[in-house]
Amino acid sequence: MLLSSNCYILRANRIGEYQDKEFAWKFYGDSVLASPHGEILSHLGNKEELMIVDMTHSEVVQARRAWGFRDAINKRTKS
Repeated sequence: MLLSSNCYILRANRIGEYQDKEFAWKFYGDSVLASPHGEILSHLGNKEELMIVDMTHSEVVQARRAWGFRDAINKRTKS
């Protein structure tokens, strides 16, 4: 399970190869979008693909409220 601490995480990894003077780089893809609750929302493989995800502002706000980090920080700063 991927825990993302109240934020969406987009791990973008390119595909293909790149050669510089010293090294040959091979990129394997496997881009992932994870929700604040650790669920994988979308995943791309090792071919050229496009990720489109519908997300609303209210979903982001609901996740932020569910974790309650802002309230915890406010309580600490008032002490």
